[in-house]
Amino acid sequence: MMTETLYSKILGTARERGLVYGMSSGYSRQQNNSDWWIGAQVSIKNAPALFDIIVTELKAVQDGFLLEEDISAAKQNALGRFQQSGQTVAGTAIGYSYRYFFDEIIDDYYKVPENISAVTKDDITKVMKALFKQNIWGFGCLGSCDPKLLKELNNKISALWKP
Repeated sequence: MMTETLYSKILGTARERGLVYGMSSGYSRQQNNSDWWIGAQVSIKNAPALFDIIVTELKAVQDGFLLEEDISAAKQNALGRFQQSGQTVAGTAIGYSYRYFFDEIIDDYYKVPENISAVTKDDITKVMKALFKQNIWGFGCLGSCDPKLLKELNNKISALWKP
């Protein structure tokens, strides 16, 4: 809903304003931790405006300001990605492996579409609040930037962890 399509809240807005070259987000799960990230290819002069969009959109989700049409579009995108992931042996194996390697549990792959469909606005808001509740985060920049800019961007993004 935030970065996966040209119509997503963050990437779509940033592209409309001509701020980014590319953007994505993702997550990973390990046995003892998980992480979620956002990455972007953005010029130095456009970075502050992009960070404003990121903070605004993520705060809106934290506060429960979600449109049903955005949730529906995100579900359609998730369902399509799931269906595409099962079209190869490697994709199917990866789908089953997450829980199996750590818990020896084989998820019912046929229930994934049902699970996607069952996600609600409240679920999304609760997860977003939980994600930012713990003050564990990092900010990184690849390339050379003025330390003042990095501090400005760090200060902008840190607002997500404040109640």
